[in-house]
Formats: sequence, C-alpha cells, structure tokens
Amino acid sequence: MLRLTGVLLSYLGLGYHWAIDFWRFVAYTMLLLPGFLPMIVFYFFSPRVIRNVAYGSGPRQTLDWYLPRHGKPCQRYPVVIYVTGGAWSIGYKAWGAILAERLSAAGALVATIDYRNFPQGNALDMLQDVNTGISWICSQVKRCHPAALP
Repeated sequence: MLRLTGVLLSYLGLGYHWAIDFWRFVAYTMLLLPGFLPMIVFYFFSPRVIRNVAYGSGPRQTLDWYLPRHGKPCQRYPVVIYVTGGAWSIGYKAWGAILAERLSAAGALVATIDYRNFPQGNALDMLQDVNTGISWICSQVKRCHPAALP
C-alpha cells in the first residue's frame, strides 16, 4: 500500500521533493529562531512597549509606542516616527521593533505606525493614514509622555 501511495504521488508530480523543501524550511526557521526570539519576547512582554494604540477610527490605524529605557512621565525625549515600507502591499508596524528597541534603549521615544495596505485602500488612503498618525503623534507628545496618557 505504501509503495502504491508513492507511485500515485509521483504521478501527481508531488514525489518526495515537497518533503525535502519542508525540512529545509524547518531547518531555516530553526537557524533564524535564536536571532529573532529575544525580539519576539521583548515585543510581547516588555513593559516599555505599548502596543495597538489607536490613532484613528479606521482599519489598521494603530501604532506601537516604545518608551525610553529610563523614562519618566512628562519628560521630553527625542521622538522617532517609524513608518514601515513594503511597496504599499505588505508591511506591519512590528517590523520596526528591532530598530525601535535600539532607539528607545538610547533614550528616544519611538512610535511605529501601521496603515492600510493594498487592497484595503489605495495610495491616497495609505498616505492619509500615515498623515493622520503623524499628526496624532505630534499632538500627543506635546501633551505628555505616552505612558502618562489615558
């Protein structure tokens, strides 16, 4: 029965190549995991990361704040706004987590903006989301440190 299954799969063009590709993918993932695991833990469990703050009412109009390592509420910090690239079709605010962690450790307040991608919106919608996010960030940092915001 096993031999016949192998023959059938070879006729379908599946053969054993998919299994080799699968194990290559698993090996690739395992090799990269030690490099990405500390960042994943930082992003999801650090008290310095305030995730999914809404800057508008539209879909995907959220941002993440990365607070300075030794920050105090209502203290002024340099502010970095990170807008991820992705040719307008892919991209997510968490892609900037490594850079944001480094900048916030050096004393900057970092905001990473998410915005609609294609097909959720066209280029003008995306630009409008980014403009709304930057305007919202500027209004908030004028008031106070994000950790002290309601």
